[in-house]
Amino acid sequence: MRLFLAGLLVAIGLIPSAWSSPEDDLRLLGRSTVAGYDLVLGTEDRQWLRDKGTMKLGVSQESYPPLDVLTVSSDLEGITADYARLVSELLGVPVEVLAYSSRAEAVEALKRGEVDLLGSANDMDAQERGIVLSSSYVDDQPMLIVRAGEAHSIPEDLAGKRIAMAHYYLPETVVRSVYPKAELKLYPSTVMAVGALAFGQVDVYLGDMISSDHLINKTLFDNLRLMNFAQLESSGFSFAMLRQEKELVRVVNQALGAIPDSEREVIRQRWGGTSIGILDRDRPQLTWTEQRWIKQNPRVKVVVNPDIVPFTFFDENNVLQGISADVLDKISKRTGLQFEIVKAGSSRELLEKVKRGEADIAAAFLSDQSPQEGIVYTRPYVGTPFVMTTRVGVGAPETLDDMSGKRLSIASDNYVASHIRQNHPGVTIVEVGSASDALASLARGEVDAAVTTLLVARYMISREYSGQLNIASVVGRSAQVVFGVNGNTTDLLSIINKALLSFSPEEVIDLTNRWRGPVVFETSPWGRYGATAIQGIAIAGVLLILALVFIFYLWRSIKRREQAESALTDQLEFMRVLIDGTPNPIYVRDRQGNLLISNPSYLKVFGVEKEEVIGKPVTENMLVDPGEAQAWQEDYARVIADGKELLQDRHVRLANGEMRTIYHWMLPYRDRSGQVAGIIGGWLDITERQVLLDALQNAKMEAEDANRAKTTFLAAMSHEIRTPMNAVLGMLELASKKAEQGILDRLALDVAAESARGLLDLIGEILDIARIETGRLSITPERANLRRLVESVVRVFEGMARQKTLGLTLEWHCDIDRDVLIDPLRFKQILSNLVSNAIKYTSRGGVRMIVDGSLQEDQRLSLRISVVDTGQGISQEDQQRLFAPFSQASNNRQPSRNSSGLGLIISRTLCEMMGGELCLRSELNEGTQVEVLLDLQLLEKLPAPALAAENAPVDDAPSLNILIVDDYPANRLLLAEQLGFLGHRVTEAVDGVQGLTVWESGHFDVAVIDCNMPVMNGFELARAIREREQVEDRSRCLVIGYTATAQPEERQRCLEAGMDDCLFKPLTLDALKQRLANVEPRVCMLAEEAEEEDALGDELDLSNLERLSRGNADLIRRLLGDLAQSNREDLERLSTLMQGVDCQGLAELAHRVKGGARMARIRPLLEACERLEMVCKQGREEADIRQAGSALRDAMHWLDEAIERQLGKPAA
Repeated sequence: MRLFLAGLLVAIGLIPSAWSSPEDDLRLLGRSTVAGYDLVLGTEDRQWLRDKGTMKLGVSQESYPPLDVLTVSSDLEGITADYARLVSELLGVPVEVLAYSSRAEAVEALKRGEVDLLGSANDMDAQERGIVLSSSYVDDQPMLIVRAGEAHSIPEDLAGKRIAMAHYYLPETVVRSVYPKAELKLYPSTVMAVGALAFGQVDVYLGDMISSDHLINKTLFDNLRLMNFAQLESSGFSFAMLRQEKELVRVVNQALGAIPDSEREVIRQRWGGTSIGILDRDRPQLTWTEQRWIKQNPRVKVVVNPDIVPFTFFDENNVLQGISADVLDKISKRTGLQFEIVKAGSSRELLEKVKRGEADIAAAFLSDQSPQEGIVYTRPYVGTPFVMTTRVGVGAPETLDDMSGKRLSIASDNYVASHIRQNHPGVTIVEVGSASDALASLARGEVDAAVTTLLVARYMISREYSGQLNIASVVGRSAQVVFGVNGNTTDLLSIINKALLSFSPEEVIDLTNRWRGPVVFETSPWGRYGATAIQGIAIAGVLLILALVFIFYLWRSIKRREQAESALTDQLEFMRVLIDGTPNPIYVRDRQGNLLISNPSYLKVFGVEKEEVIGKPVTENMLVDPGEAQAWQEDYARVIADGKELLQDRHVRLANGEMRTIYHWMLPYRDRSGQVAGIIGGWLDITERQVLLDALQNAKMEAEDANRAKTTFLAAMSHEIRTPMNAVLGMLELASKKAEQGILDRLALDVAAESARGLLDLIGEILDIARIETGRLSITPERANLRRLVESVVRVFEGMARQKTLGLTLEWHCDIDRDVLIDPLRFKQILSNLVSNAIKYTSRGGVRMIVDGSLQEDQRLSLRISVVDTGQGISQEDQQRLFAPFSQASNNRQPSRNSSGLGLIISRTLCEMMGGELCLRSELNEGTQVEVLLDLQLLEKLPAPALAAENAPVDDAPSLNILIVDDYPANRLLLAEQLGFLGHRVTEAVDGVQGLTVWESGHFDVAVIDCNMPVMNGFELARAIREREQVEDRSRCLVIGYTATAQPEERQRCLEAGMDDCLFKPLTLDALKQRLANVEPRVCMLAEEAEEEDALGDELDLSNLERLSRGNADLIRRLLGDLAQSNREDLERLSTLMQGVDCQGLAELAHRVKGGARMARIRPLLEACERLEMVCKQGREEADIRQAGSALRDAMHWLDEAIERQLGKPAA
């Protein structure tokens, strides 16, 4: 509920936001009209009003109900609107209403003369200089409002409490002077201030009685109550005008004075009723003594019985409700007294509390009760008869005469009991605590009837006993309900009586009607014939209405016309809002193409005002392009002529020059005769959608271009790879055929080798291109001698140059023989590409490589290498595309089949990665010059021993024991042959698992492992070898990985897996020889161990025991017995361990038995121990472990039998 109230409060508070501009015109919706009275003005005043012509009323958009009520339909309603209309009719001058965003802006507008008067003005506005107030049209009394149930905790001076007030109600200084100990908080509106109190943000609300009563009783703030009148005065609400406008002030006051009290009463009832009435009518005329008593005793304690419904009871929030509560609330509003509620359990306790002074007033007493000592009664405030209530059903008693011998329940303090005993002695009276208890006992069947007041019976039956109980008859005299007052407080008694006297009969009726419930009231004969009588009256009324139909026919016809006009106005307003509120442009044109209607979006697009284009065709001042405007006009004419809709995409240029794409629709509309009367058009701005479509088309074209580029790349790749592959396959086939004839074709093999190397270079270049495109091409600088690098490149291509009878010269224009920090492989790749291209595309003359350089600061070398040829040169057009992949010069006279077109782009990229650049200059028929510019870091010379070690020959390398692990047979065979050719011993394995087994059983200096293998790849094998070395404390084996993935990250993976190096396929003899040159062979095994392994046999050998025992036969037999005993114990332990497959225990047992096997020199037992130990350490599958265990068990059984046979022989 609190969330709902908060939402309602926000909605009410945001109503002013419906106006977007600071000043708007409103429609005055006054509900009162002048009838039966008039205003006589002097000639001068009439002439002044005619000259005035109209009056402008200024209001604030901060809604102030019920004085100023601003609706979202731009209407001004409320009390001020009613009086403004009456003044307008009395003066004969129309009133225009202007709304301002705040009260302060409205006041400023009055000062500037923009408006003539302000409504709902009070003392706050009168403080403004130059402003005067008219006579008040509504009186006002400042009030203090608190939350229900909290009035008793609020001190009279409001000390320490937070007061909420609308900032425009009373002067802040005046309020602070009256309540100096309170904290005053100002809010933008009364709604916000009352809401702050309702939701616990403040303790008290200070406001005018009119709006406060409206917000509390006409909205959902039902948890607020009046605490007291504030100790402040207010002159009421008036019209504010400028002081110098004396004529206006005079005529407005005269008009207000001419409004009769009857009309004021109508307005009062329409907008407020109770609260306004209290201020309009005379309040209780209290004496000075009574007023002083109220000031000295502002709080009065009222003791109530919570069981006397509907007079006094408490709701679920423990707030007093009922007729007496409503009466006390009205007395509080009239007198300012605050009532503090005290509960009592019975009527007797009520009286006792008042007598003892614990309470001042006792609520809900019946006036005929015997007066109590010390208690005086007030005048009655409600009258109600006593009634007898019975259960619904046949045979129920209808009057007290029918109750003879039956039981009747009645409240113990009800004085009517004595009347019943006296006049109906046959009735058995059952006294209960309250009227509610009397009805409850009747409903339970404990008694036959109950006597209560009519109000109590009606309320309780409608709330709790509907369908169970009904009212049978009236009993005795009517009761008068009064308050009981302490006899010592005569002033309080007088105050209460005067307040009750101020109640009008209508108010008393309203009080009782509020708590009256729907019940069936039966008496004889009304109970039997009441429904029939009502039905007859209803039929008579219908007949009367039918008779009067014709009389009211004309009146109703006029009413219908007014309603039709109102409906038409509403429909037109709806259509206007619908069209104007649509965010997309909409317009209507007639048959000539003239604009009839358009919404603001249409005007905004073209940047024009409505007056500029209404009634004009599109060709006049609408579109920037006259041709475009003419096309639109022709489309309008075609739609009108054909009578068919036209939907199309088109472009329109806006007033700011921006071009937009729109989806334009034009629909013909027809008149009543079916003829086309014009067109309705509009459009949707689809510029963004069109941009997305264009982007999609561009993306599609780019994808198609990429697909074509891929196709071109694959075609070029296929051609470039097939060309050297044709030479390789052809030459190898030719060499093979000749070999069958015993002829060695060295030329064919050389050509095949050269083509294969070219193919390898092509693949490397393609991989470099891929790395360049992905940004993964890397440079690895290291120490290298610059002169040796350059000279080695030149030496490589000397043979190629001699074959073409070309000169290849190296020219040094500087004396540089220093080591530099450079990537030697990439540097040689650059020079090789440039020299190779120069030789390929030069048919006569020669190629020169010129090296020049200069020393710079910080030990830097500025290097320039030029490769100059005397070829045909390259045109400017070809130079533009030479640095694209697979691009070659279009010089058809040069042989270019052995070039992929990748070298230049790779060389330029490598130069840039090294911090340099590559430049090409060429002219047709003049040759080509390519320059490489690098900035290199010079390094200090190495000491002589290090240099000598670096250049040591590798021809005298020792023979090594090498393990090869490769799953591809051809590669494995090739590598074995290469290593065998270099003089090394080779052991082969087909995968990682076999390789690990072989490595564990042997002793190898080097392991060459393929990185990519099934089951266990090379990386996993390298890690396993390193783990075994640590566990078994073996010396470190050199592990070299080799792979066809020639990428730096692959080498890093090898190093991370524990390998020592990584070589890339194909492996040449020189590369293998160079890598293995510095590897020292390990001692594989001790000579004694080798001899023991060779001497192991399949039979029991006692030579070792004889040597240990020096031929003592008894000692040998004793040793054999110990061995047999130990063997049997080991057999038992083996069986136990095999049941649970305990790998660790089995490995330890095998290791222990292996010692006996060596002593007995039995090869099968030794091999079985080693096999079981190996599979356990490797964590093989259970089947392998059981198989190895069974083999060991068989060997141990054989040993046991052999020992038994030996012990069975006679001693020598």
